[in-house]
Amino acid sequence: MQVSTTYDAIIVGSGPGGSMAAYHLAKSGARVLLLDRARFPRDKSCGDGLIGVSIDLLHDMGLSDLIARAQALKGVQLHTYSERVHLTQSHASQSDGVVIRRRILDAAMLVRAQKAGAEFQDGILVSELHREGIAGCQIVARRNGERLVFTARYVIGADGGRSVIARQAGLFRPQPVATGVARRGYYRVRNAVPEAFHIHVPLPLGEKARQFAGYGWLFPVDKTTVNIGVGLFPAGRLRRFPPLPPLLDDFVAQLQDTANIGEMELIEPAIGGLLPAGGVPSKCHDGSVFLVGDAAGLVDPFTGEGIHAAMRSGVLAARAIDHALKGADSHPANDYGRCIEREFGERIRMGERFLHSYHYASRIIEESAHQHSHIASVVREAIFGLGETTTLSCATATDLPDFTDTFTSVEVGSDRISDQLNQALTRVNPLLRRMATKMIDPALTRNRIATFLAHHAASNGRCTQSDIDAATAVELCALAFEFHASVLDHDANPVAPTPPPADATNSFVILAGDGLLTEAYTILSGLSDDVRQVVSDVAAQHCIAWLELVRLSEARRLTPDLYLSMVSQTTGALFGLSARLGAMMAGQKTEATLCAERIGRATGVATSLLVDIQNMKKDPTPDHSHPFAFRTGKRPRPFPLIWSDAHDADVAGAFDTENPNISRHLNRLRVGGAMTAARTEARAQLDLAQRETAQLDPAVDIGPLTGLTTYLHTQLESVVGGAERKAS
Repeated sequence: MQVSTTYDAIIVGSGPGGSMAAYHLAKSGARVLLLDRARFPRDKSCGDGLIGVSIDLLHDMGLSDLIARAQALKGVQLHTYSERVHLTQSHASQSDGVVIRRRILDAAMLVRAQKAGAEFQDGILVSELHREGIAGCQIVARRNGERLVFTARYVIGADGGRSVIARQAGLFRPQPVATGVARRGYYRVRNAVPEAFHIHVPLPLGEKARQFAGYGWLFPVDKTTVNIGVGLFPAGRLRRFPPLPPLLDDFVAQLQDTANIGEMELIEPAIGGLLPAGGVPSKCHDGSVFLVGDAAGLVDPFTGEGIHAAMRSGVLAARAIDHALKGADSHPANDYGRCIEREFGERIRMGERFLHSYHYASRIIEESAHQHSHIASVVREAIFGLGETTTLSCATATDLPDFTDTFTSVEVGSDRISDQLNQALTRVNPLLRRMATKMIDPALTRNRIATFLAHHAASNGRCTQSDIDAATAVELCALAFEFHASVLDHDANPVAPTPPPADATNSFVILAGDGLLTEAYTILSGLSDDVRQVVSDVAAQHCIAWLELVRLSEARRLTPDLYLSMVSQTTGALFGLSARLGAMMAGQKTEATLCAERIGRATGVATSLLVDIQNMKKDPTPDHSHPFAFRTGKRPRPFPLIWSDAHDADVAGAFDTENPNISRHLNRLRVGGAMTAARTEARAQLDLAQRETAQLDPAVDIGPLTGLTTYLHTQLESVVGGAERKAS
């Protein structure tokens, strides 16, 4: 056994955090021993990217020449994906940086630490840590079978996510829920890659592959080499995931197909590693022991980046120990903990909230029996942003019809409903607020609120908080029904070889819908029994009607008349509820409120048909895999292809339908026939609303109601005219 002399500090791990701490301590005159189990130079699984603050720390260390020779990158290109969206966003200036391979960076930092006076020994396998009272600590290690003992006043654990020092000291241990995994490889490319940090979220793996709530990256290392990797946080469920090597291979193949990179060649074996996040500042120090970087769980879960935190925590640990060695601080560990809290505490807490939402979403994305479903796509868009607004806006002044001077608070009322709805969604779950902007159809929501306000204004009512509560409750119910309607009834995902059950997805949408209904009924608790009863009755009827609509559709027994009946009992019922509540809250008698409900129901059916036409106008391609839908790039709107079956019967027998040109022509005929039928029915519904309006009591100001009907007529003719021209 070999026993060495006593050092001021022993640092276990010679990565960026360990070398940075060794450099600053040695520069201050401390006797420093730096140990590492690997033989240097060695490589690490890392994206190799460095930005702003990390570069500044390297300049301070005297590595300006290394930075000057490195591949410079200008900003970040964020590629975001769902079934419906692929966006590329550029973020410049604050994200400028360089890429330096870890083999080169770590070796250069180690040399600077040695030149500052630190002693370095590699090939050292540390196994034990013993406290020696006021004398400090004892490190037991082995090298080539020989037992070694080192002593020091202070020890810094910079030995990564599987830190021996952390385990021996009883300090921070990575939790499965906050520990990610990553794998990267270096590839030779033929085509030039834009000189930026390319981040892809979530992990895009092609149409027929399962998708995961992970991320991928591509960082140019030089003109012909790129660093490509994938990472994810499996929430302790790693065995449920495919191995990382095929995930990386799939991501590389996807980049070759979609990013115009061309052929890529792996130039050395890919390697993987852990991403320990979820650090606890109070558990990264204990008397004479300090943890830095990955050993302290300081990886940023938003990006998987850990170099900056490693280097900065190395500086802070060195500073605290230096103060203690010079007698300026008798409790250096406590000072270090406060510094970690000040610099990383808020980011750590934000990361915890992010991981909570991330795991919430990953169960939907990763374990759904049908990953290409609408709900899985919405979750992806909500959790990863995708450049869309995260606040629900029900309507604006230009969206709502002009209800004449008899009611001037339409815009104010709509804004108040929007504000209260956003607050309610946040109370249920902030993720639901983000999802709501993607779940609802703006036209349906806008016109439903306009229906409530119009019937309220027709009775000269003025919007009070109770009125806003009633309208908000209806919108919460409508959104709850959207979630409940997303329950998956698929036994298997046809594109997955061994698909798991849809339990995770269904549990999520049921709980989300139930949570929204509970919030709606909580809001209604402050209103009259009559109002609560009306809402409860319509909610129950809506659920029953929707289930019947799905049943008839899947049995392929849906006819145009049945479809209209189902729309009347679903979308129409919610519009009727809004109209009835508007009249009730304004003090109308029962007969008048029932008439308002009929008017609202007809308005709702017309609006639903109007939305169908708008969707067909965007993408007039029937989805034959769905018995009653046109796929529009968003959620398929229920609209039966049977509307235009007559057109097929007239022409199909006369043409070769295998001919793609003829097939496209038949699709246009089918869509044109469907839009014609929809327009006819929508006009009939608006005419019905006008007739019902004429039957109202003369005391009712029908101006707002006729204004709404006229507005919908105008919208219908405008949309149908453009749609018919496109179809023809």
